[in-house]
Amino acid sequence: MDWTFIDDVLVDATESEAPTFSNEITENPVEDGTVITDHINQNPDTLELNVVITGEYAGTPQEKYERLLEIRNNREIISVIGALQVYENMAISEINLEKSADNLKGYSGTISFKQVRFATAQTITVEIAPPVIDGEEQPAPEEKKSETSTKDSETEEVDEETVGNKSLNIKIYESLESLLDGGSQ
Repeated sequence: MDWTFIDDVLVDATESEAPTFSNEITENPVEDGTVITDHINQNPDTLELNVVITGEYAGTPQEKYERLLEIRNNREIISVIGALQVYENMAISEINLEKSADNLKGYSGTISFKQVRFATAQTITVEIAPPVIDGEEQPAPEEKKSETSTKDSETEEVDEETVGNKSLNIKIYESLESLLDGGSQ
């Protein structure tokens, strides 16, 4: 007889053990109407156990029931030891147990699990080489510093057209100045 353990809970009888191992295969249509299937994502494993809990082995039915609820309510990541294999990093997704005339001493029903996968983050430092123009390394550009100023309780009305004209006038002046400086050299 193979024993089934849900974390530290010994299941008295397992009527069925139904794991599901599935993949998601992506499909992308291309211009000529062909569908390309170019990537496979492995879905988390799922497991459904059809169990009977009688308290015949290691603990009362009520203790086992309460422990299963505790695992679910506390979102514990557990191992499930079944007849087919050991399922790691599992979480209880559903408990559906009933007390009936068929099982006066305990409970029977299904318990469903889903595998939990963990992402890992990594921080790396990337050094950026200075730009090279005509075979010569150029100095790295200086970071622009933003300047802010505040005025105390004074407000100044500014006409948007005037601001736009001032900016345009400044640009024209700077362009002329650079032309004159360049022309005198």
